[in-house]
Amino acid sequence: MSPDEKNQEQTSSQQPLDNNIGSSSPTPQPQPLAGQTIAPSPSSNPPLSAPSGAPAPFKKSNTRYYLLALIVVLVFAAVIWSATKLSDKNQPTSTLTKHSVALLRVASAEPLPTGFFPASANDAYSFEVNAQVFEGLTKFVNQTQVAPNLATSWTNPNNDTWVFQLKQGVKFHDGNTLTSKEVVDSLTQVKNAAVGSIVPYTIKTVTAQGPNTVQITTSQPDPLLDRELTQFWIWDTSNTKNPNSADNGTGPFTLKPGTSISTSLIQLDAYNNYQGGHPTVGAINFYTYGTGQQLVDGLKQNKIDLADLTTQAGFAPTAKNAGFSLLNINDPLVYYIIPNTLKKGSPLQNLKVRQAIYMSIDPTLLAYAHNNDIGAPATQLVPPSIPGYDPTIKRPPINIAAAKALLSEAGYPNGLTLGFTYYSPAQDKVATELQKEMATIGIKLNLDPQTDGNALFSKISSGNVDMYVVGDSSQILDTSDVAGALVIDTPEYSNAKVDSLYTQAQQTFDAKTRLQLLQQLNTTVMNDLGVFPIDTPINQYFAYRPGLVLQQQYLGGVSGLYYWQIYSNK
Repeated sequence: MSPDEKNQEQTSSQQPLDNNIGSSSPTPQPQPLAGQTIAPSPSSNPPLSAPSGAPAPFKKSNTRYYLLALIVVLVFAAVIWSATKLSDKNQPTSTLTKHSVALLRVASAEPLPTGFFPASANDAYSFEVNAQVFEGLTKFVNQTQVAPNLATSWTNPNNDTWVFQLKQGVKFHDGNTLTSKEVVDSLTQVKNAAVGSIVPYTIKTVTAQGPNTVQITTSQPDPLLDRELTQFWIWDTSNTKNPNSADNGTGPFTLKPGTSISTSLIQLDAYNNYQGGHPTVGAINFYTYGTGQQLVDGLKQNKIDLADLTTQAGFAPTAKNAGFSLLNINDPLVYYIIPNTLKKGSPLQNLKVRQAIYMSIDPTLLAYAHNNDIGAPATQLVPPSIPGYDPTIKRPPINIAAAKALLSEAGYPNGLTLGFTYYSPAQDKVATELQKEMATIGIKLNLDPQTDGNALFSKISSGNVDMYVVGDSSQILDTSDVAGALVIDTPEYSNAKVDSLYTQAQQTFDAKTRLQLLQQLNTTVMNDLGVFPIDTPINQYFAYRPGLVLQQQYLGGVSGLYYWQIYSNK
């Protein structure tokens, strides 16, 4: 998972949703049962970001390294947790007049992509641009629900088979018509490419069952394949003369005629034959700016309309003070302190020690140590918006006396010493705050700052550290990918009951049973304190000129903002 995928934050609650900015997430819809048909959805949106952590025994073999790679993200931690909680929300209402936007000028501090899918890079800004051009068989709507996109419906004849019916008459930008051949070729090529090692790693074969029917068989039951396919874009594989062209997409935008990709500007025009409806934005210009201040200056000078602050979140207050609107991006992100329960001879192997630590952690103070206005203290692996969340799990109240008693019962009446490994200087304040909190119960925390990301990665992967911090976000909106990254086959944690619940959930298509299994998994992890959840933050990713109306259609952070649906209310 890329750093940008982790630079996403949110607050969520289980309440009805009206699709407006800042709305809470609904209870996610059930997964299809074997043999059930998924009905078409009236809403149409571009594809979404890649699912994270592919867990064992149905995970890719390098899940451990996927998890460890998250640690490199800590280089961005000071940026991630620097956003200020702001109340300016541009919420569309039924009384607003919707005006189309002739040209939307978007800028990021990240470099522009150097090519189009499938040859594009795997960074966030490349994804952001390519997501305007390409789309998949499925998509998310209403922030959490899977819906048809290039497919109209699908069935599961058995737990290892998916049959997709394609939307007929869909045109690629080059004028060719989408058929099952392009879907088969696209999914087969992506599955065999490097990106295919992430998900859907369970795909065994993809075959055409007619011009508009595709059958996917999996190597084992995968009840989340429809979610995973939101990431895997379809392109015109018959265009062998220009295989990496924007003309090969079916999305709402295509490269402006007579232009090409450059390091300073990418120009996209609305695709008038878009299968999802006519875009409200006529054209998009993508630029790259070097710093957050330059992005704010670009807004002030009316050179851009929308500043992507993904890696420059600390400038959100600056943009707000300059009179620009900010969008609170909801994303199912949780920050955790990871205790190493497998290190031989470590006090952390004792559950009572872990209970004492968790009882003394103050999530609010730790969040503020990163200059962040906390969204909500976290209680488990995922926030309330994600299937598997168990509302009965509560954080224990901070109780220093009880924590000291637990340490004494564990055999440490005079306290103990632990290490905390972290990225410096980004997490210096967090380390200092945690050290202060541990001291209140008699734990001496030796700080182990690492100024080199590769060195930090190597040290964590060795399994010799005591504790560290990481953030993880469910990209397929399910507990399983987070569990696979954090508590299944990692250097720090192993629990046979958790493994069994996970395995059962990964083979279960019945929505009710699967939800119960995931809730039991969350409960088991928290009873055993395999992780110490800290908080679910809030993030402002976008600053934009007043008058624009932005709607987040998916809880995947940046990828949940669909540019073709942006409009003006002035």
